[in-house]
Amino acid sequence: MDLGKLFDLNYMFNPYPGDFKFMPLFIGFFLVITIGSFYLEGWIKKNPNRSNIQRIIPGVAKHLRFLGLIGFLFLWARHEHIPYFSMRAALVAFIAYIVWTIGNSIYKYKTQLNQVIELNLRNRKHRSYLPKQKKKRKPKRKSRR
Repeated sequence: MDLGKLFDLNYMFNPYPGDFKFMPLFIGFFLVITIGSFYLEGWIKKNPNRSNIQRIIPGVAKHLRFLGLIGFLFLWARHEHIPYFSMRAALVAFIAYIVWTIGNSIYKYKTQLNQVIELNLRNRKHRSYLPKQKKKRKPKRKSRR
């Protein structure tokens, strides 16, 4: 494939694109994203820093699962040659968004996790010195006689 063709607007925005030779590749890509989201969700639940990870990248597994399913919808529209939904530009923009989402999540995980863990430890130490709230007394039960 000629890379110069990718920047041709008539090629990218053609409402009736031709044959799609990369269908098995993209099916595998979206399948890996969808199944990987289930694995990621299980890994986050087992991780000892679960609350910190969820604070940094909230709902990343559900978001990836949703993106994988929308990707299958794009592939179905491309397979059925539905006009305007099967444009190459929409698929390229969608794949660029998926790559950005995954890259942004990895970047936040690698750069911000240690800072959030340190902040939580500092806050936990600080809270231990703060005065505690008074315990409320339970009302005495009346005896039945």
